[in-house]
Amino acid sequence: MVCVVVDKWQVVAAIDFGTHGTGWAWATVDAVNNDAHRRIINYKADHRGAPVVYPKNLSALFFQDGSVSARGFEARRRWVRARSAGESGIGYAYAFKMMLKPDAYHGDVPRGEGTVRLADPHDARHLITEYLRGVYQEVITDVGKRDYRPDHIRWCLTVPAIWEQADLRLMRQAAVEAGLPDDEDRLLLAIEPEAAALYCMVRSNYVLGTDDDREFLELNDGGLASRFMVVDCGGGTIDITAYKLGRAPDGSARLSEIGQPDGGKFGSEYTNAALIDDFLAARLGPDVIAKAKADCAADLQALQDQWEIEKANVAVEVIDGAPRIVDPVMLTVPPALWGLLDEPTRRSLADAYGSQWGVVVPEADVQKIFDTMLDPMMDVIRKQLRTMARNDGPATGPELLVVVGGFGRSEYLQARIAATFKDDARVLLAEDPAGAVMFGAVHYCYNPSVIRARRARFTLGYQASVLFRQGVDPLESQFAGDDNELYCTTRFHRLVAKGQSVEVDFARRMEVSAASSQTDSVVVRVFETPDDENPEWVTEANGKLLGTVTIDLTESIGVPRAERTVELYFYFGNAQTRVRAVNPRTGEEAETRFEIDYVR
Repeated sequence: MVCVVVDKWQVVAAIDFGTHGTGWAWATVDAVNNDAHRRIINYKADHRGAPVVYPKNLSALFFQDGSVSARGFEARRRWVRARSAGESGIGYAYAFKMMLKPDAYHGDVPRGEGTVRLADPHDARHLITEYLRGVYQEVITDVGKRDYRPDHIRWCLTVPAIWEQADLRLMRQAAVEAGLPDDEDRLLLAIEPEAAALYCMVRSNYVLGTDDDREFLELNDGGLASRFMVVDCGGGTIDITAYKLGRAPDGSARLSEIGQPDGGKFGSEYTNAALIDDFLAARLGPDVIAKAKADCAADLQALQDQWEIEKANVAVEVIDGAPRIVDPVMLTVPPALWGLLDEPTRRSLADAYGSQWGVVVPEADVQKIFDTMLDPMMDVIRKQLRTMARNDGPATGPELLVVVGGFGRSEYLQARIAATFKDDARVLLAEDPAGAVMFGAVHYCYNPSVIRARRARFTLGYQASVLFRQGVDPLESQFAGDDNELYCTTRFHRLVAKGQSVEVDFARRMEVSAASSQTDSVVVRVFETPDDENPEWVTEANGKLLGTVTIDLTESIGVPRAERTVELYFYFGNAQTRVRAVNPRTGEEAETRFEIDYVR
C-alpha cells in the first residue's frame, strides 16, 4: 500500500479515543513514509500510573474543585486515594465515551462519581473535550520536539462503526473545543474497524489454530478481490463490519465496505463489572460490595487490576470441539476489603484459596462471565456473515475473520471465535490487537483515498416541490404557484438509497427552481430516513432533518419561476457529506456540511 505525498501536511497524527483506553500516534509525511510497509510511527506507551507498558492510557479524569487535576491511570490513582482519605470537592469520570449513546448500559460502565455529573450525551461531550484537550497538548508537545508546529499537523480521530450521525457530530464538536482544527481536511474521522483493516494490510497477522503461521490481508492470486470481516473487540463495545479488498486503477489496494456495521456493548469492561457486581456480590454479599465501593474503592480496584491481567491468559482447552476454561482465577483480597467480611465468609474463602487473604473464581464462573459477553458476539458475527453473502454474493470458500482490539488478546475469546466458525471461516489475529486501530488510523490519515466506497445506512434525499396529486398528497402541503398549478411542497426526492454503495467523493448535480417568481431565496432541506424504500414525503414520522442550505434569489424577483433555477451539488462518501448551492446568474454559492451514517 503506497501513499501519494500530500504537501500540505508535514505530520499526520491519530487519536484512538476508546471506552477503556486512549492512545495516540503520529508519523512524518516524507519519501520514506510514503511506503506504508516501511512507515515509521511514533507513539507513547509509558503512561504515568499504568501497571504495564501499553499503547493506551486509561480514559479517565480526576477533578478537584471543578477542574481537571489528572488524566488516565494517574487520575484513577488520585481518585482512589482522595476518596479513601475522605477529601471533598473531588470527582471521577471513566468510560464516558459510551454516554454519547445512552441507550443500553449496565454495571458500572460508564462512571461519573463524586462531583462529576454523567447523565446524558452533553455531559459526555464536556468530559470528552476535557480529556481530548490533554491528549492534544501531549501530542503537539511530542511533535514539537522535532520542530513541527501545530499547523503542520493533519489529525484523525477514531469513532465506532455503530455510531450514528448525531454521535459523530458531538464527537467532532468536542474535539474542536479541545483544540483540534475546525476543518474537515485537517480533522478526519476514521471508523475503527476500517482503521484496523488498514493496519492488517500493512502488518502480518497470526492465523489462529496453526503453529504461528502469518499472513497479510492482500489480494487473492491473480489480483482478484478478497473480502473479510473485522471483529474489533474493545473495552466497551464490539464493532463488526466487512470489507472487500480490490485494486485501484493505479495498482494500489483499495477498501470497499460490503457489510453492515453492527456490534454491541459486550466489551472487556463488562467482564470487570460482572466480576464485582455479579460474582463477588454473590460470594461476599451485596452489602459488602456496596460498603467496599463507598469505603475501600482502592481495594476493589486492586482486585480488578489483578483480574484484568489474569483474564487475558486463562488456561483454555478444546474439549469435544468446544473451548473450555480449565483453571480457576486466584485473586488476592486486599486488607481493607478482607476486614469487611464476617468470619464464616473468611473461613470459606480461605478453605478454597488455601490460605487467608484470597478468593478463588472457579473456572465455571470465569467462563460464565466471559460467555455472557461472547454469546451475543457470536450472534452478531453470524449475522454479519449473512450480510456479506447478501451484499457480495455467496462465499466461494471459507470467509476471513480478523480479530483486533484489546479484548482480542483474550485466548478464550480467540478460541470461541475459532471453534464457533471453524466450518465457515479462517480466523486471523492482528499482530498488535490493542494498537491495530490506533496505528491503522495513522495510515488512514496519511492516505484517506485507500477507502474507496461506503454503504449508506439510511436513505438520503431532499425536500422538493412537485405537481400536487389529488387524493394522494397531504392537503396541508398544497401550494398554488404563479403558473396556476398546484404543488406539493413536502415531497421526498431520493438521492441515495439505504444500503447503496457510495464511492468516496461521489458527486451528484441537480437543478431546482424557486417556488414562485416572488420568493427571495431557495431553501434546500436534506433529510434521512431508515426506510429501505423511497418515502413519499419528508414529513413521515421516521424522517430526520440533517441540514439546510439557503441561496439568495433577490436579483431575480419577478422573473418566471422556471428561469429561477439553482444548481445543487451533493458530495457523498466521506464522513461528512457536503451540499453546495450555486446561483448560476450571479455565481453566489452557499454550502452546508453534516455527518452521514454510512455502512463503514
